[in-house]
Amino acid sequence: MPILRYKNKGYMSFKHERFDRHDVFEMKDTSLVLDIIQEVRKHDGDNDNLINMLFGLFDGYWYLGVESALRTIKGMPASMIDELSIVLKKVYAYIEKNGQTYTRV
Repeated sequence: MPILRYKNKGYMSFKHERFDRHDVFEMKDTSLVLDIIQEVRKHDGDNDNLINMLFGLFDGYWYLGVESALRTIKGMPASMIDELSIVLKKVYAYIEKNGQTYTRV
């Protein structure tokens, strides 16, 4: 599952996999990710690394530690993380079936 690598520079680096967002995401998934980004900004506004990982989903980058990183934020609604978990399971199933792919622009 998620692999965290801690760097001496004071930030976390996460392994990622690629997928075609257009094949996986529905409009509600896009809205959910945007809502989660707003919640992260509200509860942990200086967590640019996590916010960038969430925006990465729109470009087809799934950072494998994003869900566990969200669970460390105090005040983050568990229901939103659970919904994201369902979306990430769809991403995982897509990658298992198709291998890593790229999001077309």
